[in-house]
Amino acid sequence: MDDLAGLVELLGLPASDAARWRSSDWGAVETVMGAELPGDYKRFVDAYGPGAVDDHLLVCAPDAAIGWTDLLDHNETAQETCRIWFGGGDDDVFGGRPWPLGDSSRWEGDDVPDWFQPGDDLISWGGTPNGDFLFWHVKPGVAPADHPVVLRERGPYFERFESGGFAAVLTGLLTGTVRSRYLSRGLQASHSYAPAGRGD
Repeated sequence: MDDLAGLVELLGLPASDAARWRSSDWGAVETVMGAELPGDYKRFVDAYGPGAVDDHLLVCAPDAAIGWTDLLDHNETAQETCRIWFGGGDDDVFGGRPWPLGDSSRWEGDDVPDWFQPGDDLISWGGTPNGDFLFWHVKPGVAPADHPVVLRERGPYFERFESGGFAAVLTGLLTGTVRSRYLSRGLQASHSYAPAGRGD
């Protein structure tokens, strides 16, 4: 059983080929976000859409009806909070748009984690109602399936999970094989996925 099938079973969802939220125009989404997204995440979202795991961990999707689960809006907000911590706010733009997180010339202070290197990016795909964000740590030349998952607690406190991939990390968090100082206490013993609305 692959990681995505295991996650689907753990959440009590129908098989992904029997559930279809809708297919997203991933090429257009990835162009806007500036990175290719992991395939297991795209397959999950295409089957089940945006929603909440255990009423705590939010999974975003393109064109979601509810603002906090719309992937593009959510990522924009999550990246702006990182810019504030890394050394600049929303009035500090780069060529008329927000500056890239990997632009080390903008970094100030000690809030950039030591594993985040110039040229890297953080692309947010989810979070919690407590204001925590979940990202992929995107490194140039690394395949999307190998992007580590990162939690940024609003502190900012960062946790980086090397387990590899959306489904593997989420399954690990739900089964306890991956532990998070912040996420693990909000997840329940019996797991569920509550879908959010679509933006049609």
